Amino acid sequence: MRLGGPCCYSPRFRKKGGAVTPGGYGMAANVKAKLFNPGAFYTAGISPTVTAKGKEYFAGRTIMFTHHSAYRDAGTGLPKPTYRGRIVGTIVHELVHAFGMPHKCGYFDFRAPRDKTCCMNYRPNWMLDDKRNLIRGTSAKTGSDVCGRHLKEVRRVHLEDNKGLAWK
Repeated sequence: MRLGGPCCYSPRFRKKGGAVTPGGYGMAANVKAKLFNPGAFYTAGISPTVTAKGKEYFAGRTIMFTHHSAYRDAGTGLPKPTYRGRIVGTIVHELVHAFGMPHKCGYFDFRAPRDKTCCMNYRPNWMLDDKRNLIRGTSAKTGSDVCGRHLKEVRRVHLEDNKGLAWK
């Protein structure tokens, strides 16, 4: 369906050309969103940042796309058998972002035996060995737990110092 020009959608309004239609879910009027064509990207959750005094901060906001094709059967729309395990890993991943932690962790999670990567890793990235060399064929080993390094760093975060939260 062609919309006939750009539209701007927000949880509070829809804007097409100069016309603004009110409504929404009680969120702030300005909400940033990135849209991708079907199959163009596999994001199942995001943690949007805010800018405070010219610096980007994770602001404790987490959005989960629980009806993403990674979690649901395309034909029935019902959750896949792997739903709970997959969604937990994504929830933990996004909450770790809320503490300011980045992506691209190829370390094993804190559990033993060493079988899964930290949930801050994601496909198509491979795991790392103890000398930081890539371990071939490990892109599908992303777990739902964090590594010891992320666990330690999350514990060090002082949320009161996060200007993006605008706490007083």
